[in-house]
Parts: sequence; structure tokens; C-alpha cells
Amino acid sequence: MRRRALIKAADLLLAEAKRRHLPVVVDEWPGGDPEILTVPVAEPLLRQVARGRKSIPLGDVSGLAAFAGLPRGSAVEVTAAGKSTWLVSGPVQRSGGDWCLPVFGDGSFLDRDAALGAGTKYRRENGYGQRSAS
Repeated sequence: MRRRALIKAADLLLAEAKRRHLPVVVDEWPGGDPEILTVPVAEPLLRQVARGRKSIPLGDVSGLAAFAGLPRGSAVEVTAAGKSTWLVSGPVQRSGGDWCLPVFGDGSFLDRDAALGAGTKYRRENGYGQRSAS
């Protein structure tokens, strides 16, 4: 519900800007194009992700800044013991007192391009990405 209200507010802002011929751009934080990154995990966690787990606990938060600004719809390769799977993710979230990467959509993908394609669809369907009044 909150997400729909934010999209509606952005729609109203852009409509008014267009009516007034003002150059307005709306880009939800974290904005920008989807990124591609790799996250090494333990093998049991990789199996859980491949079976549909909806978050990846980060444990070590030394690289938290890189994850905090991750645009929604980014492709993340989760690796362990020479195996990997791809998923669609976005900025870190707190869950049970730990920092986690969320897993968006219906699960894992075999390659980067499939994950990026699913991320593009996720962004489009959920109102993420840059929109302008022009």
C-alpha cells in the first residue's frame, strides 16, 4: 500500500511539472542503473538460495556501503565451492538484527543476463527507475 502511495505521489508531481513545463526528474533512492556483483557464501546457503530463500545474510558488514546503495533490480551472483546462481536484489535491509540482501522475484537464474532481464521487469512493474516530466 505504501509503495502505491509513493508511485501515485510521483505521478502527481510529474503531471504538475509537465503542466508547468518544468524539467523534473524522479528517481527513487538508490537510483541508477542496476549493477552486477558477486557475493561469496557458504555452500548450505547457496543451496537455500537456489531453493527460493528470500534473503542473504551478510554477516560481515565491512562492505555494507556497497550493498546499501545497490539499485533495485541489480543482478547478484551468489557463489560457493565453484558453484553459483544468480538472483535479483537491491539495497540491504535489516532482518532479525542482521543485514541481509533481499531476493526479489521468483528465485534464482542460471546466468547474469537472465537475472538482469528479470530485474528490468521487476523495476518496470514496481515503479522503480528514473522518470521525467518531459
